[in-house]
Amino acid sequence: MIKDKQKSNTLIPEKKSLKLKTKFGQLYQGDCLNLMKEIKSGTIDLVFADPPFNLNKNYPSQINDSLSNTDYLFWCETWLLECIRLLKPGGSLFLWNLPKWNTYLSSFLNQYLTFRHWITVDIK
Repeated sequence: MIKDKQKSNTLIPEKKSLKLKTKFGQLYQGDCLNLMKEIKSGTIDLVFADPPFNLNKNYPSQINDSLSNTDYLFWCETWLLECIRLLKPGGSLFLWNLPKWNTYLSSFLNQYLTFRHWITVDIK
């Protein structure tokens, strides 16, 4: 877990809570790194990740959105490796982030996954 050097807290507060349970499964809210460690490798068909964008915003959830570039990319690589571990062979990973970060992260991901498509969205 990366510690926030300025606020001396974790990137995301450590807690886990069941938010939704249906016949299709359960939805938990918590630190992704802690939650993913509880999941068996090679069991996930699809990961859709929408991490904080590191834009120096203040969130009520106490997410630290002002890491150094190096710390932010290291944190992203850490949870992305967990996502890769969880994917079944042929599984898909979708990453929603800024082009600033995705250009670097796509190079990182190409070491482990096969790139298929780049989806762009123009939000105004």
